[in-house]
Amino acid sequence: MAYEVISWSIGDREQVLTGQGWLSVAGWRGFDMADFEYIEDEIPFDYGSYLKKVKIRPREMDIDLIIRGTSRADLFQRIRYLRSLFNSSKGVPGKLKILAPDGEERYINCLYKEGMEGQTETVDLTTHIRRMTVTFRAFDPFFYGQETTKIFQLNENPPKWFPIFPLTLGGDAVTSQIDIENFGDCDAYPTWTIYGPGAAPRLTNLTTNKVLSLEFIELDSMQSITIDTKTPRILLDDGTNLLPYLSWGSTFWTLQTGLNRIKIEMADADANSRIEIAYRPRFLGV
Repeated sequence: MAYEVISWSIGDREQVLTGQGWLSVAGWRGFDMADFEYIEDEIPFDYGSYLKKVKIRPREMDIDLIIRGTSRADLFQRIRYLRSLFNSSKGVPGKLKILAPDGEERYINCLYKEGMEGQTETVDLTTHIRRMTVTFRAFDPFFYGQETTKIFQLNENPPKWFPIFPLTLGGDAVTSQIDIENFGDCDAYPTWTIYGPGAAPRLTNLTTNKVLSLEFIELDSMQSITIDTKTPRILLDDGTNLLPYLSWGSTFWTLQTGLNRIKIEMADADANSRIEIAYRPRFLGV
C-alpha cells in the first residue's frame, strides 16, 4: 500500500519527514482545506446579513513528528539538525511538499511557527525519543501543482501547440487563439514570455473578456518581454521596467478554473517570433 510522502525544503536543503527510521510523521492536520472568512454587513432592522466578499485566510498546518536517537547525545544532535532546517528568523519561506499515494505532488510556501519544544522519552538504553507537534504558517494559503509550460510559434499555420485555431492576419498583426485548461481549484496566474521580432503584443482572455496589452513597444529578433501577472511586473530581457507601456484598460488577468480561450495578437511577427506561457495550478488542499 502506498502512503503519502511529506518533505520540507528551504534553499538547496531538503529533508523527507516520513519513514526515515530516525524521523517519522505520526499525523498531520490543516492540509485538506483552506480557512474561509466571510465579509458581511448586517441587514438593518431584519435578520441575517449581506455577504460582501469571501476571503481565504492564511493557513496553519500541524505535523506530529517523532525523532529517534540511539543515545541522548544522538537525539540532541538530530534535534539541532531539524532546528537548523526550521529556522524562520530571516523570514524566508520554505516548502512543505506532499507526494500523495496517487502520485500527485503539491507544495505550499510556509514558515515554521512553533512546537519543537516537544516531549522527550527514554524507551531503553539505545532508544531515545522526542515527540513534537510542529506548526507551520502559510501566508499564501494555496498548494501549488506542477508547472505547465507551453511554447508556440506565432507565424505557423497552425502553430505547434495543440489545441489551437488557425492563424489569421488582421491588418499587419498576426493573430491566433489557444485553449488552456486550468485544472486547479482557483484562478492561476500565468507568466508570459514574448520573443521578438514583433510590436504591440495584446493578450485577451476571451472567456473572461479581460485584456493585457502593451503600446509603443517594438522587439527585435534578439529581445524578449516577460510578463509576471502575480507580482505583477513587465520586464524587458535587459531588466527595463515596461509597466509604463501598459495600455489603458489592461489588467493582469488570471486563468479561471476550467477552460480559457485566449487570443494573442502581435504586429510584425516572423518565423522567429514565439510566445511562452507558464503557470502553476492552485489548490485548496492536497
